[in-house]
Amino acid sequence: MKDTISANDERVYEYLLNSFALIVQNVGKKTETAIILKGLQGIGKNVFIKVIYEILAGYSSKNITDIDDFVGKFNIAIENKMLAIVNEMTNFGESRMSNMEALKSIITEDSFVINEKYIPKREVQNIVNVMFVTNNIYPMKIENSDRRYVVCQCNPVHRGDLKDINQFNPRDIPMTEAKREIISAS
Repeated sequence: MKDTISANDERVYEYLLNSFALIVQNVGKKTETAIILKGLQGIGKNVFIKVIYEILAGYSSKNITDIDDFVGKFNIAIENKMLAIVNEMTNFGESRMSNMEALKSIITEDSFVINEKYIPKREVQNIVNVMFVTNNIYPMKIENSDRRYVVCQCNPVHRGDLKDINQFNPRDIPMTEAKREIISAS
């Protein structure tokens, strides 16, 4: 995370650690900010978010790709979620500015209206924190006075790093001192 996701920027690294700790340690607490991970393909952004997604298990929405899942007709995907991971969001279209305003509201407000098919609209507590993952150079409009978006320019330092494990035998286990102690005590 430090060298790739935060590109060795200590401030960004600490911010990310503290932000994720806040979400995990304080269920239902919002950061009122959104994290944008931007960088080249194949540098580990999706590997990183998969780990975060798994930590939060059923309390996160992974790979949201359509703005309508947030602000459209049927936005059930973010109800009762502590984290929504938006991966290469599409469908900004002509209503891009109104979508950006609606996203601001999702990021900071205490509640929002859920619209589920065939069920009356209802207001719910907003506990969702938002993370965007993108390969785009300019993924969204950010205003000069912005106080919501944390933009991480991810470092491609490990792009293409794959360890050759062709000769690896998982049954060839190492003998450790801890194992020797257990064997001698058995």
